[in-house]
Amino acid sequence: ELYGEDECRENEKERIDDNVFQPQSMMNFTSGGFRKVKAPPALRQLLSDFWEKNKDKAVDEYWPPISIATNHWEVPTKFLNIMNNQYEGGGEDFAGALWEVAQNEVEEWTGWKMRASSIYGVRIYTEGSVLTPHVDRV
Repeated sequence: ELYGEDECRENEKERIDDNVFQPQSMMNFTSGGFRKVKAPPALRQLLSDFWEKNKDKAVDEYWPPISIATNHWEVPTKFLNIMNNQYEGGGEDFAGALWEVAQNEVEEWTGWKMRASSIYGVRIYTEGSVLTPHVDRV
């Protein structure tokens, strides 16, 4: 057994509570709470270039032992950390460029001035991967 039953139940309770209560405390900027748009060409190009140069260098993503966001214990997710300057084109400058290109779209959508907060990376799901319904923590 990888995880104890009590730990799993507690983690699942936290996930469900987050799904129920966090959205109530958030402000929607559209009637549905999201906006689907095509990424700006410059952003698509930056990400495509990074992907093509590094897709074969992805590593198993680390998940805290009790995390149930994915079924990582059965089907590990792969990951490319865009902040890692060991990846060709990666690092702080790359993350800054991504944010800069995306910022205008987000500001137009929300009507608010944005500041960079976090950029993570590229997660790769393979056959059999499961991503549980969840909200990201704020």
